[in-house]
Amino acid sequence: MTNQEKIFKAAMPYLVMNPTASIEAIAASASISKATFHRTFESRDAFFNQMADYAIEILKNALDQNTLSTLESRILQAVEILVAHGDMVSFLYNFSHEHNFDTLNQKLRQELAVYYQDIEKAYEQGVLNREVPLVMLEDAIHALVSNAWVQVYVQNVTYKQASSAIKAIMYGGIVNETRHNK
Repeated sequence: MTNQEKIFKAAMPYLVMNPTASIEAIAASASISKATFHRTFESRDAFFNQMADYAIEILKNALDQNTLSTLESRILQAVEILVAHGDMVSFLYNFSHEHNFDTLNQKLRQELAVYYQDIEKAYEQGVLNREVPLVMLEDAIHALVSNAWVQVYVQNVTYKQASSAIKAIMYGGIVNETRHNK
């Protein structure tokens, strides 16, 4: 693991929980000095862009291991993978990337193409709710994963509970169907 990867691994959860953190605080979270941070990264933007590249690579490698045979099982396995890497999901999909949003979004769709293709197929085949626009379903999955990761991080739930909860929300919805809302 490179020094940059060690810094990313330590700083990412900290940034997800403290999105307005200063360079000093980010460096401290990674157990390095501000001077070491500046020797390692040209700027704050360079740090964020390199950390985004690192997160995409980790997610791609993890999602590429998802070789289950059925579409539904791959979607469910992808949720488990995303929850296990929820800090990266939160950073990539929720963190402020105004300076390069289009570039980042394009890179995510290119590098995680198999994942996005599975989501699109599941949507087209009715595995995922077709009454909701696809882009909103993708956002909802990423938001659920991000929130689940935070709950795991603060030790309110386990990874297993978080993954199960997301699957229950994806397949059962938030509101139970009763005779009052049929």
